[in-house]
Amino acid sequence: VGNSIVKSVPVAASAVTSTSWRELKTRDGRPYYYNSVTQKTVWEMPKEFSDYLDFMQRGGPKGRNTPSSESDVIFWEILRERRVTSKWTWEEALRAIITHQNYKCIPTLQERKASFQRYCEAMRSVEEEEARFQTLSRKESFKSMLASDPQITSDTKWSDVVDKFGKTEAFTAISSSKERVQLFEEYQSELRRTELESVWERRKENSKQIASLLKSLNLSIDLERGKMPEWSSLKDKLIGAIPGADAMEYLLAFEEHIQELIKEFQVSRRAERQAELLKEVEFREAFKKLLDVLIEQEILTPFCTWSSILPHIQETSEYKNLLGIYLYGSCPIDLFYDALDRCQQAYLIERCRISDFFMMSEFKSCEADSLPQKFRSFTQFKEALSQSLGLEGLFVTYAYMELYGPEPSD
Repeated sequence: VGNSIVKSVPVAASAVTSTSWRELKTRDGRPYYYNSVTQKTVWEMPKEFSDYLDFMQRGGPKGRNTPSSESDVIFWEILRERRVTSKWTWEEALRAIITHQNYKCIPTLQERKASFQRYCEAMRSVEEEEARFQTLSRKESFKSMLASDPQITSDTKWSDVVDKFGKTEAFTAISSSKERVQLFEEYQSELRRTELESVWERRKENSKQIASLLKSLNLSIDLERGKMPEWSSLKDKLIGAIPGADAMEYLLAFEEHIQELIKEFQVSRRAERQAELLKEVEFREAFKKLLDVLIEQEILTPFCTWSSILPHIQETSEYKNLLGIYLYGSCPIDLFYDALDRCQQAYLIERCRISDFFMMSEFKSCEADSLPQKFRSFTQFKEALSQSLGLEGLFVTYAYMELYGPEPSD
């Protein structure tokens, strides 16, 4: 008996309605479920709502807002039968229940009054929750009424809604005119958002199809030569190819495709220029090595010219590879003068050493512009520099010619 009473006390309703899911019904009595937090609506009973119902059937929550004893359960059932609410005073409740046959299920008046206070606390939370639920239910019924008429759109005027639904139960259940208008505006906002999402989805799909069509045309661009596809020459081929797409969608898709082609061209050109630069660096280094070999072979000397060195290099692959590709660096003649400058700098260093050597008193000549007695021949000159300074080769010859004029004959 006690268990059957527990199932009917108000706290059971509080536990069930404390979940965010609500059970509503359509006009034809079909139940559906609405979540007041996520605003999601489903036909099947959600597991969360089902779990709460099962929980309450097993006795419900055990807390300060539940009957604490079997006597409390019986006494609360008396109060419920006499329709006592949380707003009643103890005196009003006492007059309503004092004649009930189970009134004395709680022995003392003080204990009955304490049980009544606990009952009021439990009922207060239930009534507040039920009031919120009823408000939500009326709002959902009002929106369901609007949704039932496909002629209600985001452009419908409020006066048309009043004329059409002003006498229906769902309309009059909302007592405040201001609240009705607010609900109608919220409904129209939802419609506009849905319509906008639909438009964007349609345009997104159209854009994908138009982009695919543009790719199939294999358009190409060349920014360096000013080659660029023109919209005027392509619009007649594109417009109308995708059902439902307007001219602006074609134009936007065309511009996006051109931007993608420009990016691809720029990336491709950067890669090509990088490859050209690496190849040119490789060819330039090979040409530098060729000039170094000519210096070692004493073909490229401190006093030679470009015209004198050209016959030695013009048929080599190192020289030919650089012709026409020096886009980012020095050309062959520039590299020649760089090598010539290095060669001259090396000679000047050795020339200074030779000058310092002749400044020694041991080798001074008593006659101006004449070779010292010890160096009457070029051979003696060469041997002296080789033994004293370790100089050999062409630099010695050039030093002799520069210091003493005539070219050595021996």
